[in-house]
Amino acid sequence: MLAAGKGTLSGLGRKETCSDVRRESFANNVFQIYVGTGKQLLSVQCDKKHIMLNATISTSKRGSALNGFDTSAMTASAVMLMLAIYPDIQEKARREAEEVLGDRDASLEDINRLIYLEAVTKETLRLFGPPLFLRKIKGDVPLDNCTLVEGCTTVVFVYDIHKSTKFWDSPDDFMPERFIGTTLKHRYCYLPFSSGPRNCPGQRFANMSMRLLLANVLRNYKLTTHVTDWSQVKMKLDVLQTPVDGYPIKLEPLR
Repeated sequence: MLAAGKGTLSGLGRKETCSDVRRESFANNVFQIYVGTGKQLLSVQCDKKHIMLNATISTSKRGSALNGFDTSAMTASAVMLMLAIYPDIQEKARREAEEVLGDRDASLEDINRLIYLEAVTKETLRLFGPPLFLRKIKGDVPLDNCTLVEGCTTVVFVYDIHKSTKFWDSPDDFMPERFIGTTLKHRYCYLPFSSGPRNCPGQRFANMSMRLLLANVLRNYKLTTHVTDWSQVKMKLDVLQTPVDGYPIKLEPLR
């Protein structure tokens, strides 16, 4: 994968040594390669004022891709565990995948139509997402009782935000429907990929690749586990919150 990826990234890097007519996201390019369309989505013209070294581009993109694969694998495993724990939710997600995709390979448009599966993924990330992240303050930020001074480092406890009754109804319950047809109570109450200009650069790729993988798994396998409620899963802190005992999932072919 790394060898193939290096060639792909180098090709994209050559296209991007100049800028700037129409630029698709890196995630979209990788997705198109991933599903086998082979389409070249970058169309650029030269602007010598905005040239980035090819090595820098390759390193940045390779890092984004690998980080995306790593966290996507962890999240996809968590989603499959939740689907195994809750068979009714699994069956609803399977019906959606079968209705949207049928027996054919997925396109980008198909992935965007997997609304319920996206909600399942978002709800899983709310419960299994990163426990915290750090940010350095660029300028003084006055608060009610104190001031965050320029240069200090703050800790954002994502775990507490994702479990707060201030922002979520029944926050300890697994409820994918909370992400369908509703508006978040606060723009920063859901932070699995952080937010703002320093958010995760691979989140679009992660979301697309996870839905593609999960839809294909659901169309071909039934997921089961001995766990009967997600509260039984003991967690440890990592890049994401991960189960201490791994992901006890059994896949049974549907046909």
